[in-house]
Amino acid sequence: MNNKLSVFLPWISLSGKDLRNRVKNTLEKAGMEVFPKIEEPENEEQFFTEVRNALSSCECTLVILTDSYGQTISTDFTTSWVRYQYQQARDLLNTGGVMRKLFVWYPPAL
Repeated sequence: MNNKLSVFLPWISLSGKDLRNRVKNTLEKAGMEVFPKIEEPENEEQFFTEVRNALSSCECTLVILTDSYGQTISTDFTTSWVRYQYQQARDLLNTGGVMRKLFVWYPPAL
């Protein structure tokens, strides 16, 4: 049985990729398991699949906001990948499932 806290750490804009990796490493050093496991999706189909699969098993989400809007959903150019992931986590939080906490962090250095 895995006793590690499972954390969903959404993909963010390319300019924030380094920051996401540092946060991911910090969480893992603290004994947490971070999802999604892949560095970044190859395409939008994989993005949707990975988000859905990762969120289904995570107890909390840590959304990192940056000064870049980043990539948008191809069918809705007003929704960034970060916003989509946040909305999916928020929706799961409201269903009473595994997801228990949702944190949003805007690093002060930005």
